[in-house]
Amino acid sequence: THHGAYDLTYLRMIPEMVVMVPKDGAELRRMVEFSHGYDDGPSVVRYPRGDTASLDESSVPPIELGKAHLLQPGRDVALLAVGTMVAVAEEVAETLQADGFSVAVVNGRFVKPLDAERITALASTVHLLVTLEENTAHGGFGSGVLEVLSGAGVTVPTQVFGIPDRFIAQGSPDQQREDAGLSAEQVLAKIRERLFVLH
Repeated sequence: THHGAYDLTYLRMIPEMVVMVPKDGAELRRMVEFSHGYDDGPSVVRYPRGDTASLDESSVPPIELGKAHLLQPGRDVALLAVGTMVAVAEEVAETLQADGFSVAVVNGRFVKPLDAERITALASTVHLLVTLEENTAHGGFGSGVLEVLSGAGVTVPTQVFGIPDRFIAQGSPDQQREDAGLSAEQVLAKIRERLFVLH
């Protein structure tokens, strides 16, 4: 568990726990400030190891409890990501757009509580909903999104990207993402396969 692959799963099950995942250093700072001022229960900020390229907080919208950040709208595919996988989602979206698809990208920010309003609104308009996280696919962000959709009675083809049900060997973050099938190239290939089936 030292590389945090199970954090989101075990933290989600704790009652009244608030779980945040920043996409970069600037958002991490904002989330720490939010957590400091949050008095209604326990809160956690789950951040990855490694360096960050962004520390400019002026570019980060305010953190609101349970609210995701829509980075770009889209009509065909919605990519909902947390943490470092937001950058992967943006890279994948750029290529899919070059293929002619309209792609929404959402920085989930919160794993608990989830932005149910945003999730259900997107699911009602796109042909494919995709979740991306650096956490085991069992019980994490993607599972939470599926729970929201089930509770709202919304049906949409959904693809969950997370760490598979096996231990990932020690290595750099990039090496571990590759091993887990979470590189931009691997994610893109699997989404293209799904879109081919849908169309």
